[in-house]
Amino acid sequence: MRRPAVPTVELPFATDPSAYEPERFADFCDQQFNTQNDSFYDPVTGHHVLFRHADVERQIKDRDSRATLDPLTSRLAIAAHIVTIPLIGQLITGAKPVTANQDKYIHKEVKDAMQSDPYGLSPATSIMHRRYGDLVSSEVAMHARRIYDNQKDGLDLVTQFADPLAMGVIARLQGMPHDEGAMKNMKEMVNGQTSLLGQKLKGRQLVYALRSLVRLLELNNRTAEQGRNNLHHNGNRPYDFTTQMVDMVGVDNTRSAGMNVGAAGVSTTAGLIGNAARAMLSDSDRTIWNALTDSSNPGLQHAALSELERCETPLVGWKGRLNKKTTLSKGTTLRKGTPVLYALGMANRDPEVFDNPHTMQLGRSGQHLTYGRGPHTCVGRSLAQLEVLTAFTTLRSFEQPKEAHLELIRPEGGYQYAPDSLFRTLRSLPVVWRPYS
Repeated sequence: MRRPAVPTVELPFATDPSAYEPERFADFCDQQFNTQNDSFYDPVTGHHVLFRHADVERQIKDRDSRATLDPLTSRLAIAAHIVTIPLIGQLITGAKPVTANQDKYIHKEVKDAMQSDPYGLSPATSIMHRRYGDLVSSEVAMHARRIYDNQKDGLDLVTQFADPLAMGVIARLQGMPHDEGAMKNMKEMVNGQTSLLGQKLKGRQLVYALRSLVRLLELNNRTAEQGRNNLHHNGNRPYDFTTQMVDMVGVDNTRSAGMNVGAAGVSTTAGLIGNAARAMLSDSDRTIWNALTDSSNPGLQHAALSELERCETPLVGWKGRLNKKTTLSKGTTLRKGTPVLYALGMANRDPEVFDNPHTMQLGRSGQHLTYGRGPHTCVGRSLAQLEVLTAFTTLRSFEQPKEAHLELIRPEGGYQYAPDSLFRTLRSLPVVWRPYS
């Protein structure tokens, strides 16, 4: 099939672990925005990349726009491995695409259930604080205390803080085990899901990812079944997030939605905490760090958080298919059914919307697209924001009594990111406590 006349540009992020480094990512964005193009074809993912803010926003706000949770590895490549066939069968029968909108009615029904009172993920920050503030605070305090008490060089703010914090919150929210062993298993399962979404896998990597995804399916099935048992033993009165979901949309939809709550709630939140920490601690003046952790000034906190979300987007891209013939802002026309990658991270740095887009500035105008728009606005946005604010406010509170501050230890080979076309996630972030000079 002949492709539309758009340039071919290879996204480096799926193969190069340093391509997401701040300077390299900024350079890649600049190269594309300095052209008159409104899209390019990426041969790595096989998708047309939409990167200008106006195009990305318009498409994801469209109520008929289609998001997809299809694996990046082709079905033929997956089916070529005999060992994967039973795994595919389990996933097809057990995991429905309820958080994509192949069926708009089910998508709306599930999303409404995920946001409903009294246990849902409300978009209102104040409600989420009342509803889950204690849960988040206790989880943050546990992991922050470990960071505070650890005196040795080479603390890892990703693997020792961001990852376990995000996993612990999601596990407790969904009523899952969250001891150390369970958290290690959850990390492997979530990594399996995200790698299938954003990487082209083969061989052992592919089999491992599929097995991890099946294990995530089984975990969510057990959790949903427990929710059903809760209803039977408590007079049909839901008393937690999962039980409420089962009560409203049933076990099958709860199981499927829960899988994506895990992947999105862990990978993106942990990614944002890691990316934000690197950005804030790289600034010798600590302007954003001080603003974000100033709990006496909520307006300033919100401005700092918004800039971190914009500039340090953890989910830089999402996949979909155009639901109709579409003409983009610079005149390119793409056919109905074209597979597209909505480059959220690039759109957040569009110089036509954000002046000096690679620098963080308090009080910016223009809305970032980090949490999507319209029917696919992230339902976990307010929970993620609660986690980020609580995490850094707590870490900042430890700096004063310790009479020291957190300082980055830049790795010799630069910062390494998980190679992925969708998720911008640091593999590690070494820090150390340094006395104030």
